[in-house]
Amino acid sequence: MNINELVKKYHTDLDDADRTMIDRRVEEKGIEEYLNQQLVYLDCSRIIQCMRMMQTIGYPYKREISSYVYALYNWTSTVICPDNYKGNPDEYWADKLIERHQANLEYEKENPPIWYDGKPKKGGKRKPKAKEGDMFPEETKKAKISKAEAKLKAKLLGANIGFGAFKIKPSKKD
Repeated sequence: MNINELVKKYHTDLDDADRTMIDRRVEEKGIEEYLNQQLVYLDCSRIIQCMRMMQTIGYPYKREISSYVYALYNWTSTVICPDNYKGNPDEYWADKLIERHQANLEYEKENPPIWYDGKPKKGGKRKPKAKEGDMFPEETKKAKISKAEAKLKAKLLGANIGFGAFKIKPSKKD
């Protein structure tokens, strides 16, 4: 695979705000640090808090590749590569992107990407929303009491129970 095939498959348009942000970051960090950071962002094997940060099937992957390529080809006059590399700096950084992409594809052979479309699969059920007591499961194990029992308990404990304007006050014992 070459850089043109990769860009053709994973290209997405960047708007003016995207390009301005990329330019600002390159000016702040330098082109090499920016490109290295993009390679980290593009790493599909990164897992943070039990979640994959990137997948080759998603829009974020396309966006990060497009950002990388934009920075590489719009900052070509300032791009450098290691001294031991005998070639064009653009080729060096393009090869780094292709290597990252190939590593991502290999990773996804063992760990297939997950489609997050928000719809349940056929035959599947959505997980119900949390209910009162889900946070404290020991409360859900207690027997539910009826409203009448709750009112009686409150009355015995000396609470004021009201029904609109009508209030029941516990009797005072002499």
